[in-house]
Amino acid sequence: MPPMADAVARVLALYRREASDPPFERVVEVLRAEGLVDDVHSIEIDAEVRRLLGRERSVERWRSSFRRGPDRELVLDAAVTASLGDHLDDPGFPEMARRVAALGPEFAAAVARLRLVHAWIQGDETVGVSGTAHRPSDPDARDALEAPCSFGPPCAGHNHRFDLRRELGTGSSGQVFEAIDRRYSDGAYRHVVVVKVLPPHLAHRAEPELLRGSRVQHPSVVRWLDSGVAPDGRGFVVSELVAGRTLEDPGVLSVLGRRGAVDVVRQIAQAVAAAHSAGVLHLDVKPANILVSESGEARLCDFGAAQPTDLDAASIQSTPFFASPEVLDGAPAGPAADIYALGAVLRWCADGLDAIDAPPSPRADADRLESIWRRAMAPDPASRPPTAQALTDDLSAWLAHRPLPSEVPSIAASLQLSVRRDPVTWVLGASALVAVTLVAWLWIDGLIEESRRRADRLATEARQLRAQAALSQYVDSLGDLARADGLSTAPQVLAMQWLVGERGIPDSDLASRTVEAQRSGWAALIESATARGRRDHLEAKLAAVNLALTDLERASAGRALALMTEDLPWWRERFAEDDPIRRSTEAVAYVASILADLASARADRANTLARLEAMGADAAPRDPRLALVISRTISQVRRDSP
Repeated sequence: MPPMADAVARVLALYRREASDPPFERVVEVLRAEGLVDDVHSIEIDAEVRRLLGRERSVERWRSSFRRGPDRELVLDAAVTASLGDHLDDPGFPEMARRVAALGPEFAAAVARLRLVHAWIQGDETVGVSGTAHRPSDPDARDALEAPCSFGPPCAGHNHRFDLRRELGTGSSGQVFEAIDRRYSDGAYRHVVVVKVLPPHLAHRAEPELLRGSRVQHPSVVRWLDSGVAPDGRGFVVSELVAGRTLEDPGVLSVLGRRGAVDVVRQIAQAVAAAHSAGVLHLDVKPANILVSESGEARLCDFGAAQPTDLDAASIQSTPFFASPEVLDGAPAGPAADIYALGAVLRWCADGLDAIDAPPSPRADADRLESIWRRAMAPDPASRPPTAQALTDDLSAWLAHRPLPSEVPSIAASLQLSVRRDPVTWVLGASALVAVTLVAWLWIDGLIEESRRRADRLATEARQLRAQAALSQYVDSLGDLARADGLSTAPQVLAMQWLVGERGIPDSDLASRTVEAQRSGWAALIESATARGRRDHLEAKLAAVNLALTDLERASAGRALALMTEDLPWWRERFAEDDPIRRSTEAVAYVASILADLASARADRANTLARLEAMGADAAPRDPRLALVISRTISQVRRDSP
C-alpha cells in the first residue's frame, strides 16, 4: 500500500485533471492501480482531498463502497466520520446528523458511534440531549468508594447502615455495590441487597429514582426497596439482589444463543411495556442494565435516567448506540425512544452472536429478526412499533415460528413457518401424502386384476342398491370414462367387459350398451395413439386385437379382418411363433378371415373346422373370450355346411 501522502497526491492530481468532480469509482481505480484496494482508506483519502479543495463531503458520494460483508460497518463508520467528523461542535451538527441518520438504521448507528467516540475523547461514555459530553466532576471521581467498606446513615448500633462487600459496576450516575443492609439483618441472617451510591451533586436523584422504579411492578423489573442521603452527602438507592450477570458481560451471549437472546429482549420489552403503562419512560435500556440469570430469566434495572411519560425537561442522558435519534438531537422523548433502544439491544445481540461465530439461524429466521430490529430502530418515531407490547408480540411470534403481527407474510413464508413450528405433524402429513400418492399410482398403473377387484366392489355395491337404473347409470359412466381417458382406458374397458359378461347382468339392452361402450373405448385408444404417433406401440396393437375381437362378437368380420390384416405382420415380426399372445392374435385374424370367407362361400370347411377346433383348445385355458368366439365360429361353419 502506498504511503498516505502519495495516495492523496495522486488523487489530487486526478481532481485537477478532471473538468468536474471525478466520480468516486474513478478515484478507486487510481488507488487500486497504486495497490490500494481498502474501501475504508479509499474513502478517507477521497475525503481528505475534498477537504483540501473545499468541496462537499457527503455520505451519498461513497455509497458504491457500502457492500455487504464483514467490513460494511467499518466502511459506514469511515463515510459518516468523513462527512460529519469536522462538524461535531458546529451548531448545525444535529441537523446534519439527522439527515444522515434518516438514510437508514445502519447510518443512524454509525452516527451514534461517532458521537460515542467523541464523548469518550471528551471523557465520558454518556451523551446528553444536546449531543455534548458530560464529564463527572473531579472531586466526585477522587471520592469514589472502594469496597469493602461501610456506608450510609447510622443504624442499629452501627455507624453505617450498609456493609459494601463488592463493587458490581460503575454507571454514568454512580457506583453499584453488593451490600449487607444492617437494618434488616441480625446475628443469624444477613439481608443482602444492591446499593447504588450517587455522588453528592446527584444525591437529589435518589428519591425520584426510587419513586419511578417502584411504580413499575413486573416480574422482569428489579424491585426497588429504599432510598436516602448519607451523612457525607452521597445519595443511595436500594434494590433487591438478583442472581445473574448483565447481558453485557462476556460469555452471556454465547450461553444464551440466538433464541435465548431474543427471549431475553422479549422479556425486557414486556418490562418496558409495563413501565409505560405505569407512566414511566426508562430512557436507558442497554445490555449493562439487563440482568440475566442462569435459567435465562431477564430483569430490567437502573431507573436513574427514567422520566415520567409527560416529560418536558431536557436532562436526558443515554448511551449513544442505544439512544434514539430524537433523544440525541434534543427533541422531547416518548415511548418510541425506549422502543428504539430495545431494537438496538436486539441488533447488539445479533451482531455479538455473529462476531463469536454462534450457530446461525435459518435464513428466513435471520431475515425476520433483522426486519424486527430495523423497524424498531427506524429514524422516524412514527415508523416504529406503536407500543412496546407490539414489539413484544413480534418477538414472541419469531420465537414461536409464527408470522409477525406487524407484517403480512407470503404463502410460502407461512408454509415454511408452519413446518418449523410443528415439524412432527408435517412429517406425518407428508408421509401420509406419499402413501396416498403411492396407493393411487398403484391403483392407476396396477395390473388388470386390481381393476377387476375394483369392479367387483362396485358390482357388490350395485347389487346392494337393488336398482337396475343405478347399475345402468354406472355402466354409462364407465363408458364415458373409457372414451375420455385415451391411452389409459384398458383397465376400465376390461372391467366393463367382466362386470357385464362374467357377472351375468340379466339385461340385454344394458349388455348391448356395455359392449358398445367397450368398443368405443378401444377405438378411442387407437385413435389417440395414432394422433400421438404411437400406433406401433404394444398398447395400441393390443387395443386393435380387442377391438377386432369385439367386432367378431358383433358379427362384424369385415372390420375385424381389416384391423388384423394391418397388424398381423407387426405381431409376427416381434413375437416368436409359439408365443401365446401371437397365437391369440393369429387366431383372431384367422377367425375373421373364416367368417369373411363364409360370407362369400369360399371357405374350405373341413380344414377350417379342424384348425378352428385346434385354436379353440389352445385358447380355452388362457383366453375364455377368444375361445367362446372360436366356438361360435365353429357352430356357424357347421351350420353353413352343405
